[in-house]
Amino acid sequence: MTVTKEVVMALSPAEKQRAYRERQKERTREAAKAGDDKLSAVVTSSFSPHWSGAAERQEVAFLNETLASIGLSLDFSKDEDPECDDGLAGSAANRGSLGRAERAVAALLDSATALAGIINRFKLAEIEQALDRIAQANHQDAEAKAKALKEAVALEEMKKFLRKEVRRSLPPTVITSGDVATV
Repeated sequence: MTVTKEVVMALSPAEKQRAYRERQKERTREAAKAGDDKLSAVVTSSFSPHWSGAAERQEVAFLNETLASIGLSLDFSKDEDPECDDGLAGSAANRGSLGRAERAVAALLDSATALAGIINRFKLAEIEQALDRIAQANHQDAEAKAKALKEAVALEEMKKFLRKEVRRSLPPTVITSGDVATV
């Protein structure tokens, strides 16, 4: 999206901040694709022994158990990256088990965001249908009307809750030349 001066002036402060953050993320993604990762010069060993090591055993077991509950698995115990190609990885820094793990983080986050959106829209649609049923129902007595009103208020509160943004904090995994850390 190209942002013109007229468009910026029409945006709310929250929308301006959101657009600014998106521009920062895009610059970081571009820097990562270009192999502009400051840590790539520092990292000299393979990630795979670290993944398989005793220090990470408990978290790796938790990760595998959690992912297995939805039919997925991750394994970075070998320093290989068969899915890596120049278009996908972008640079030498994104190859091997570490690069694959970093791309897995990004893929899982993007997938979780998309899945959360799908679930959210489904639930909002279901709430709207329930509100329509309440509005179309013929409430004969005062007690039925009061019950329907109470249910409609509860449904509106659910809609309000589902429209809120939720954030999760993650430790950064990439540092680019602009000192912008990303997941």
